[in-house]
Amino acid sequence: MPVISAGPRLLAAWVEGELHDVGARMVADFFEMDGWDTTCLGANTPGDALIEALRARGATLVAISATLDVHVHTSAELIAAVRASPDLAHVRIIVGGRPFQLAPAL
Repeated sequence: MPVISAGPRLLAAWVEGELHDVGARMVADFFEMDGWDTTCLGANTPGDALIEALRARGATLVAISATLDVHVHTSAELIAAVRASPDLAHVRIIVGGRPFQLAPAL
């Protein structure tokens, strides 16, 4: 079992079906350089695996990445699943990727 630091923890994930992972890895690297304990789950992360990882790692922030418009719906479902879990109410969520740049209201 990995040792989890007491500081802020970021979990970076790519929604299910998403294979482009460079941008989110760069974001995680910047957080790590700022002193955060970061974990990257990798591309094509199933939603239930992300929820379990949030619990196991005690993450305080999750970064969700999607580069294709077709993955916006999956991102919304993932956010809803995190918000529906009372034990994850403290987790902040950030999203990134091309669809979110094209439509900031997302």
